[in-house]
Amino acid sequence: QLKEKVLEVVLIDSPAVNAFAAPGGVVGVNLGLLLTAEDVHEYSSVMAHELAHLSQRHFARGIEEQREAMLPTMASMIAAIAIGMAAGGDAGLAAMSASQAAAQSSQLRYSRSRETEADRIGMNTLVNAGLDPDGMARMFDRMGRAYRYSSRPPEFLLTHPLTERRVADAKTTALKYPPRQYSDSPDYTLARMRAVVHYSDSPEVAVKHFRKEVADDPDSAAAQ
Repeated sequence: QLKEKVLEVVLIDSPAVNAFAAPGGVVGVNLGLLLTAEDVHEYSSVMAHELAHLSQRHFARGIEEQREAMLPTMASMIAAIAIGMAAGGDAGLAAMSASQAAAQSSQLRYSRSRETEADRIGMNTLVNAGLDPDGMARMFDRMGRAYRYSSRPPEFLLTHPLTERRVADAKTTALKYPPRQYSDSPDYTLARMRAVVHYSDSPEVAVKHFRKEVADDPDSAAAQ
């Protein structure tokens, strides 16, 4: 549960997919997230994940873990230097490489643990808010397909690695909740359409896009 009752939400004018949480109750989100998340449930799954990072103090805990790991890492490096002096350069370099690899592996393990925790708590937040828990798995699938062949994935996927296990866990957890019908939010749909217009190359391109939307779905009030 969040101790800070006042949250500062910062909307960033960027078409890239990204969202982040920072100390002091700050949640930053790129406008481009609206372009990828097709309904309010998918969008909210990302926001719930970031709120979980805040409630669990992941940023502060990460700094504490780095401080705790610093002493044994330095001890390993000093030992590697001593080995190099005693046994020769190659042995020292090998020992230093092993020490650095161990430190990086530890940091990666902590990072994955925090992401798993944020997913689990974020899923509970979605359910408690009356939103579709399957929205998280759908969002993962959507991002995975969109950037599967990209040479450089968006910043969000660099800081929140999308592993097969993470996607599978989201799908499995969503199945634990009773199935029900969820409706999309008209306000969210309109906001998403405004983002599409905002990043269109020209008004003519936007008009063409929405004419196709209306042709595909005549009942779409937002497209109309």
